[in-house]
Amino acid sequence: MPVRMFDSTDDVLRCNRGAADITGDWTFATMLRWRGARLETVYLPHTAGRLAYGYGLEILSGGALYLYAGTPGSGFGYSEVSSPSVHVVRGKWRILAITKRSGSVQADFHSYDFDTRLWKQETAASPSPNCTSIGADGVVTFGKYQSSDTYNYTGELAAAAVWNQALSYETVRSLSQVNALVDWAFVSSPRALWLFDQRRASAPVEDVIGSADQSGTSGASSLAEPAPIPARLATTAVRTTAGWVEHDVSVRTSAGWRRPPTPEIR
Repeated sequence: MPVRMFDSTDDVLRCNRGAADITGDWTFATMLRWRGARLETVYLPHTAGRLAYGYGLEILSGGALYLYAGTPGSGFGYSEVSSPSVHVVRGKWRILAITKRSGSVQADFHSYDFDTRLWKQETAASPSPNCTSIGADGVVTFGKYQSSDTYNYTGELAAAAVWNQALSYETVRSLSQVNALVDWAFVSSPRALWLFDQRRASAPVEDVIGSADQSGTSGASSLAEPAPIPARLATTAVRTTAGWVEHDVSVRTSAGWRRPPTPEIR
């Protein structure tokens, strides 16, 4: 299945706020392949005026992770803390996650290396405060920082999800153990899950959990290259009274993604 490719110039995906506007306990996870060489923005909520409020993920030029926490007061302010060491290698697929509990506390950074099949976890040296809501008209953005192109993302995205809880290390680790990225929907009830497997750039990205769908049809181009974990497995063969048939693995309902019942085998 394809992934979405960002060229660091004009590629950006803006999605509706949905349930992704989280200001307390928070986890963000993504599977990506970074190709940049500077501070770059992967995910960041923005107000209607394109100010960066809320929690976001950035990557430093050397591959360390950066937690952004927009906390405007009388003026505009923010807090940023970075992981102590490198979590991303240019040109390599990784699963990345940041977890943070409510309050002025330190965040935890997680990364999964597909080559070694090992997880790495570190705690930030300094605390980050709770962030400020992006507001009812805000959007969540992939690949861009505010209205500037200075920190645009370079690379590919396969999936991203956000939770209103600080996932445990064991739960974060389970993100690499799924058969398909759509199965992240069953990992501790995320508030939003985006799969970037559209075959053309004009196809909008959907939040398969809720309503944080892409708000327009422009954005990052589609790259016909498989990721280490596929976005979804469309069908699987099951045995029924009529023989072997193709059966959906997961379907979208008004309540989100659900696995359909397996037909009775006789």
